[in-house]
Amino acid sequence: MVFQAEPVEVITPAVRHRKPKEADIPRTQVGARIPAPLADRLADYCHYERARQQDVVAEAILEFLTKKGF
Repeated sequence: MVFQAEPVEVITPAVRHRKPKEADIPRTQVGARIPAPLADRLADYCHYERARQQDVVAEAILEFLTKKGF
C-alpha cells in the first residue's frame, strides 16, 4: 500500500512593521545619581501615569534647559 502525501497548507505569519516613533532622533545614554527619595517619587509618578522614566526625565530636562535659555 502506497501513501500519497496530502497537500500541506503553509501558514505564513503576519508581518508586523515597526511602529513609527514620534521623532526618529538619535538617543544617547546619560548617567545621573539622584537622591533615593526623588527616585522613588519618579517611580511612583511613572507607575500612576503609565509613563516611561526616560520620557519623563527627558521632558523635565528639556523644560529646565528651555527655562534657563538653553
